[in-house]
Amino acid sequence: MFCESVMQAAPTRIRRDAHLHEAVDLMGERHMQVLMVVGEENRFVGELSINQFAKALLPRSIFVEYEGHEDEAQRETLADVVGRLTPYLDRPIIDFIDHDVPVVRPKTPLVDALMLLRGGALRIPVVDGPNDMLVGAISMLTIMRVVHSAR
Repeated sequence: MFCESVMQAAPTRIRRDAHLHEAVDLMGERHMQVLMVVGEENRFVGELSINQFAKALLPRSIFVEYEGHEDEAQRETLADVVGRLTPYLDRPIIDFIDHDVPVVRPKTPLVDALMLLRGGALRIPVVDGPNDMLVGAISMLTIMRVVHSAR
């Protein structure tokens, strides 16, 4: 079995010239942890993961002194957390993209994609052609949906 048999065609994507607030909105609306980022002609250029926001959301004091974080947690409000992310929202996503992302091709054996997913990847881009055009994506959820519908 090959990746093309289980991939989600036309996965949610965002253009590389978008701003972080657009990515945050899209991730929130679609309940997504990873966005595929494309450039001209739908060429895959990387991904934007919610994990990349973790550092921005941490309070500055955590980097200076780890002790006392429980006291700070009691005083912290949602506005504090939002305030830490706000300065980043108008920045282009190109500043946050992970370019070192494993990809598969439509004719890649599914077992190869499963090994990448088992290794911790949330979603694997499926690219095709000499320009690595994004044609799909595979996650454990997409595989489980195919398995469920085949039962």
